[in-house]
Amino acid sequence: MATDRTTLRALSDPLRLRLLNLLGTQTLSAAEAARAIGITQALASYHLRKLLDAGLVVVQHTRSNRGATEKVYELASAQERPLVFAGDDLALFLEAVATEIRRRAASADTDAPSLVSDTELWATEEAINQARTALAGATRALVDGKRPAGTPGTLPVSATTVFFQLKPEASDDVGA
Repeated sequence: MATDRTTLRALSDPLRLRLLNLLGTQTLSAAEAARAIGITQALASYHLRKLLDAGLVVVQHTRSNRGATEKVYELASAQERPLVFAGDDLALFLEAVATEIRRRAASADTDAPSLVSDTELWATEEAINQARTALAGATRALVDGKRPAGTPGTLPVSATTVFFQLKPEASDDVGA
């Protein structure tokens, strides 16, 4: 997926990341999304429009609700692939992800096994490409196994992968 400035801006808000996660397993109206994450319907509508403008969500259908027309949103199919960011705007997305991770961390099941990895090092181009492919595969496995919240036989999980190359001059002493 080509990531333009509109897409990046849409993804650089933690609330929009939460909405995307909700829409990853179900279709929702603004009212339903608002109830699910505890915000106003107006705020949910605003953020859903931003995601729609960026092509990250689509209107699956409309329905009548108390005399008004209500849009029902779903995740755009291209959004189910890992996004590739480049350029200086990456920092905006990383800040939104950091905020979302802090929110999720408050709900972590500390008794369940976790996998945490953090590294900054120099690696061969081959190793970098293999890691990128493996991480994309792990993300695909989770996306393929997603189900609506509360489905019997499922567990809630948080998975965040941020993988990017560093500028060589910013990392001269890394791995020493």
